[in-house]
Amino acid sequence: MFDNIKRSYIDGCIKNAEKRKRRNPQFINLDDAKSIVLLFDAERINNKKILDLMEVIGADKKISAWGYSSKMTTEKEMVNIHYFNDKMVSFLKKPKDVIEKNFLSEPADVLIDLSFRELLPLKYLLGISKAPCRCGLPKEGYALYDLEVKVRQGEKEADLLKQILFYLSCIRTK
Repeated sequence: MFDNIKRSYIDGCIKNAEKRKRRNPQFINLDDAKSIVLLFDAERINNKKILDLMEVIGADKKISAWGYSSKMTTEKEMVNIHYFNDKMVSFLKKPKDVIEKNFLSEPADVLIDLSFRELLPLKYLLGISKAPCRCGLPKEGYALYDLEVKVRQGEKEADLLKQILFYLSCIRTK
């Protein structure tokens, strides 16, 4: 029951943010994207894996990654990899203002959510993002993606990223 209250609270915060800050949803070809933001489950992906995933995207793009873990993580933040945990979110799972401000200060053409499960702090960041193209794995209660990609059971984040990048490279925007 309490999880439903948290979920409703985050959904309400996202709706309020959408009313205040309009975004222009559009599909963006991977070649045209200059900056990409990744959201990831820090309990499943470590620095080495996220760096490998960033390398798959390409060195010609500005890439940053935001990972959430409900536990303390031993991973060190890097210039373009940010971590936050339950100490940096409210009781109802909304990231604190400093996280939100830092996240919004990095403009993105494409936002890719690599999480396989519902993580309310990441859902909040996804919902407030001004990125014109949001991509991810379909989850119940999420109507936040412009491009949803399904993967087979047992596949990992790297497989999801490859699928998303494939579809983004096929999009014709002109």
